[in-house]
Amino acid sequence: MTALDATHLALRFEGVTCTFAASTAAQPSFTAVRGVSLRVAAGEFVSVVGPTGCGKSTLLNVAAGLLEPSAGHVQVFGLPLQGINRRAGYMFQTESLMPWRTALQNVMAGLEFRGLADARSQAEVWLKRVGLGGFGDRYPHQLSGGMRKRTSLAQTLALDPDLILMDEPFSALDVQTRQLMENELLELWASRRKAVLFITHDLDEAIALSDRVIVLSAGPASFPIGEFAIDLPRPRDVAEVRTAPRFIELHRAIWAVLRDEVLKGYQQQLAA
Repeated sequence: MTALDATHLALRFEGVTCTFAASTAAQPSFTAVRGVSLRVAAGEFVSVVGPTGCGKSTLLNVAAGLLEPSAGHVQVFGLPLQGINRRAGYMFQTESLMPWRTALQNVMAGLEFRGLADARSQAEVWLKRVGLGGFGDRYPHQLSGGMRKRTSLAQTLALDPDLILMDEPFSALDVQTRQLMENELLELWASRRKAVLFITHDLDEAIALSDRVIVLSAGPASFPIGEFAIDLPRPRDVAEVRTAPRFIELHRAIWAVLRDEVLKGYQQQLAA
């Protein structure tokens, strides 16, 4: 890979291994991922799928600079990642809103931390963009699950990150709300074309959203075992695209690689 190619990569993992030290004599050290190499180009939407416990969230934490790998290295836009990834925004699977702040104040939080004088006006713009312009004065407990996810999405995107890290952000939502949020995400992504690394257990979701899907093996010591280009035309509606013959073909091909790993992961959980 040339230096020019590297600068067009938002994220590059080379031989990343994450081993966690033993906590007790009865619990030996644990290797979550081993020798992982992956790339996310600027403006590309990449999803990672794999069995439960295969280290998907570990990879996101490494990309965010929250976890230093035991081996290998990480580059962000061609430069070595040192400490927190300042060019990334992270949308967690769990609730991340501060319950004592309104929706508007939650979206403002990161902007205020950066010292922006127009934090309030920018936060208002982003609440409107996710369809919550009239709900800025509501506290998280006064919002539905879908509204809280929209607020979290606005909170992440308001910081204008060059790389967006998403850890199963819609997994707790009902099917209808989930599809609405997925389409919302695609629309916002298409308007700004930021790089996205998206973690999901849902293969349908991964195919519907992505430019590429990476499959991880069952853990421990997970590693990529498949990579698939998603050549479905954009723009996409996540509900409609699922009936396309090419979608069904891609699903069949990816599931053929993923199925045995899911079974391995399930058997490991039963034996634990």
